[in-house]
Amino acid sequence: ILQKIISLPARQFRWAILIFCLVNACLLRVTSPQRAFEAMQIYDGVHYTVTAAQWLQAGHLTIPINGEDLPAAKAPGFSMVLAPFYLLFGEDLGNAIWGPFFLGVFSLFLFYFLIRRLTDRATACLGFLLLSFSPLHIAYSGTIMPSMAALFFVLASALFLAQREKNPI
Repeated sequence: ILQKIISLPARQFRWAILIFCLVNACLLRVTSPQRAFEAMQIYDGVHYTVTAAQWLQAGHLTIPINGEDLPAAKAPGFSMVLAPFYLLFGEDLGNAIWGPFFLGVFSLFLFYFLIRRLTDRATACLGFLLLSFSPLHIAYSGTIMPSMAALFFVLASALFLAQREKNPI
């Protein structure tokens, strides 16, 4: 199989590398939602998770403590980004992990298309490969923190701006 993959023409070989990286990137980032939530000891992640669930259930961004709704201490943006993932995967608090997971995987594609727009396909493939196996990218796409959302939106904005320019460099 490896000889067949290596003997592919350059265009097909690049697609084979991209598919290989995407599959491995997903496998490296997939974890059980319940295990991820139980292992999460970070106050911020719990805050975002509970706030997003409360927004869907009660319609306001608060944290219920002792029967009282306290105002959220964090900005509501990331909680609102997590909310659609609760709608897709259920309102179990552990399902919030799918938000950073998908944002991390989609950021790989945005990174590839941005580098491809600025340089060539071979360099974009190499960038995709390096980012998909980056330990920091893997770690942040497995935690309920706004890092992956920030990266996703920055890359989306950069790609949007690069697409508007006729000659970005």
